[in-house]
Amino acid sequence: ELQDAGVEIAVWSGSDEPFQDLVSANPTVDAVYAETPITTNWIDQFESEGIEASVAYSRSFYPVAFVVGKNSAMLRDKIDGALAEMIYDGTIEQLRATWNAY
Repeated sequence: ELQDAGVEIAVWSGSDEPFQDLVSANPTVDAVYAETPITTNWIDQFESEGIEASVAYSRSFYPVAFVVGKNSAMLRDKIDGALAEMIYDGTIEQLRATWNAY
């Protein structure tokens, strides 16, 4: 479904590589989706180095987050909008029920 929408998915063997790519001088990715403990560590590490990144989506009850680069405000807004729409139309609740998620 994501690929049909034009999203290219990249997979890394480690947990640091995707975020390093995101904040590099010439990133090949626009956003990273990962478990919240990993993204929290990334944000803390890079904020201490003066590198900006923002969490576009994170919920304390569901341990994942989207992290977007500082120049990706439009992407962050699109993610926020898509998630808001999915919450509003009940898609999120349907997914929770289907997958017995919290």
